[in-house]
Amino acid sequence: MPPPSKSAHSTAVFLGPSLPIAAAEKILPADYFPPAARGDIYRIVASGVTTIVLVDGVFHGTQSVWQREILDALGEGIEVFGASSMGALRAAELNLFGMVGHGTIFEWYKDGLIDGDDEVALLHGPKELEFCALSEPLVNIRRTLQNAVHEQCMTDDQARQLLDYTKRTYYPERSYRHLLTCPALQSWPDRGDIEQYVLTRAIDQKTLDTIGVLRRCAERQKVSKPAAVMLEEPRYDIWRLERLCLTGFSCGSAIFSGSYVLCEAAKEPLLVAEMQAVLSGRAFVMDLARRKQLSIPNHLLEFYTRRWEETLDITPGPDWLRANGLTQLSYRRLLAQHFLIDWLVDQDAGCWGQPPRERREIVEQPASGCMVISPESTPKGDADPTGLVVRMPQRRLLADWARESCISCPSDVLEKYIGRCESATVSAGDGERFQITSDEIDASDDSPADCALTEWMMEKGPRHYGLDWCFESSFLEELQITGLAAKLIAKARNG
Repeated sequence: MPPPSKSAHSTAVFLGPSLPIAAAEKILPADYFPPAARGDIYRIVASGVTTIVLVDGVFHGTQSVWQREILDALGEGIEVFGASSMGALRAAELNLFGMVGHGTIFEWYKDGLIDGDDEVALLHGPKELEFCALSEPLVNIRRTLQNAVHEQCMTDDQARQLLDYTKRTYYPERSYRHLLTCPALQSWPDRGDIEQYVLTRAIDQKTLDTIGVLRRCAERQKVSKPAAVMLEEPRYDIWRLERLCLTGFSCGSAIFSGSYVLCEAAKEPLLVAEMQAVLSGRAFVMDLARRKQLSIPNHLLEFYTRRWEETLDITPGPDWLRANGLTQLSYRRLLAQHFLIDWLVDQDAGCWGQPPRERREIVEQPASGCMVISPESTPKGDADPTGLVVRMPQRRLLADWARESCISCPSDVLEKYIGRCESATVSAGDGERFQITSDEIDASDDSPADCALTEWMMEKGPRHYGLDWCFESSFLEELQITGLAAKLIAKARNG
């Protein structure tokens, strides 16, 4: 599914065989998409949509829409409704997390009357044939039999036997015609009345629920919605990478995935190598900040944000956000995480026993010991490729993390480090001197043990010490908030 880069409406609806789109559009003005598959919600989260209505989704042959992407949409302040088919199933699963369910089928799932996805599954035609139904979903048959009992056209036991017969039938073969082949039915004296009822008075519960949820959303469009709440970013980097790789980045009328952005970034090997080192160091500091439950004060977040946008010439309007796969909430959340580390870098000392004190005045230049990655550090030397500025934490912050984690420098690593420092003053065989960086041998603030320890930590990387961290996800998020993601896509398309 290739959704548009810019939503024409504030509501997106995933709809297939439950209701013709022409009929749906008369009820609710919205952007209509085919039945949802895994990743489709991620691709529209940054399109400017404020409401998602999930009705139909794929079941077999293609991965179904992921619960995680619905939760992430909710976390971005997007209202998500579910009804009728896959929407009812997911709403029952995620109702406690904020997804809103609607209709009889949702209630059946929520109350445990039904539990299998085959209850709403059916065989249908392609989009060109408007997803015309080629079989009957079990929920419709169930509702029809319930009504027949209520109207005394059949008994509870007869309805149960017919329903059990249908449940044993593979879902693409279910139909009212097939229902009437039930062996038990053939001997019933009221067979004719039952056949007449199910063929002429069948109920399409999926269509009724779909109409209901569309009307509900149409009414909600007339009233103002509550402001979105910024939720804490979940900390599972393994699934976060999958989410980011599925996220949609808009470029003109086209949309690209996060995987595409990472592939384009990989063409800048020097940038990737530098960011690997910087983001690894920042991961240790972020982990320590989380342990201490630290967060950047709001007024300093605003200051850092203004300085960031001025430095990188960023105006985070809707088009810029969509081009970088962001919503306003995700942009602010990622900046809060980024600037938390910058704020800690700006502190005079790592006072981890209590929250770091605020400075009355924040200097405009990075503190000593920080590393700035500028556009000139890219291998092609473009004058204006990115403006990617990421600051390396000072060594003492990494050493603080190690002490908090009860990690010390192995003796052999320390011996090798001291030996290398001593060799810096010894002439090499070819007459040149072996050199190491000045901060590597500067022990004015850092002991040789801390220097050796932090060097060893950086060599091993955060995951070696059990941190739930992934370079690719952290890297892609930096590409997003700097605007480099959109620039990489544009460069690839133009070049």
